[in-house]
Amino acid sequence: MTMKYINLALYFCFISIAFLAKDYGYVGDLIGSFRYQWLLFSFIPATLIAYHNKKLALCLLTASLFLTGLHLNWQSYFLSEPEKKTQLTVKQINLSYFNPYIKKELAKLAKEDWDLLVVQEFNDQHKPLFESIKPHYFKFGPSQRVGFPMGIGVITRYPIISSKVVFTHKERVGYVELDLLIAREVIKLFAIHPPSPRTRRDWQLRNALLKRLHNETKDAAGRWVISGDFNTVPWSVYFPFKNSLSCSQVRVNYHTWHYDSALLFSLIELPIDNCIVSEAIAITDLQIEQFNGSDHKLLSYQITF
Repeated sequence: MTMKYINLALYFCFISIAFLAKDYGYVGDLIGSFRYQWLLFSFIPATLIAYHNKKLALCLLTASLFLTGLHLNWQSYFLSEPEKKTQLTVKQINLSYFNPYIKKELAKLAKEDWDLLVVQEFNDQHKPLFESIKPHYFKFGPSQRVGFPMGIGVITRYPIISSKVVFTHKERVGYVELDLLIAREVIKLFAIHPPSPRTRRDWQLRNALLKRLHNETKDAAGRWVISGDFNTVPWSVYFPFKNSLSCSQVRVNYHTWHYDSALLFSLIELPIDNCIVSEAIAITDLQIEQFNGSDHKLLSYQITF
């Protein structure tokens, strides 16, 4: 009977961590980011309890299944698709600064048909490569005046009528704001890449940037899109865009960042690359694509308005 209670304790420990850890500051936020993994772990003790009490095991497995479904947001499969009006194909990717396959991967992207490409962690040394992609498109990043702030670069089929870089902290943390002229309408694009929360300070800077951007867009007139590597999961307490439509709502629990490709670490994946859109914009046809040499995957989707 001792093993029964040990497994029962483990079960409630995993469930508690999955949903409550995020409320406890820096460490809790990091641990709670792996909610999906903690929920998967809960199936192990729930199954082992069947050796002692099959009815209890069935109840626990049912509860884990329900909570996993709640986390996966299965109802998003039933989101209605809008009538197609103006539609843009968007691609976004965290390249990784030291990607050995960047030339090959960007060459593949250059041959594809898309309207907007947003990249993070672009290395200034590859500026000629960036300029060679879709030479007739409009670009943010390669100019000497601006460069690639926060490693961000943008290539768009549509004219960039204004651009600015907003620094939120003296540590050069900020975001890029572009006005794109699309079908006689100005759409504002925010491209972001907040610090990865490797330290408490970086975590605080990330949270402050996301909060600042949320306040900026909350009362913004017109349509806008936020694209980037958010370096946080959409269920985090510090993800302030829960009331806006996002890529993470359109496709259930996709994973774009992975710790390692080895089987042992295959579960350490998180949906930290995301997009947010304002009212009157829809997100459709979201796909996750492999991008060699990066610890991120490419996010591809269409926005319709």
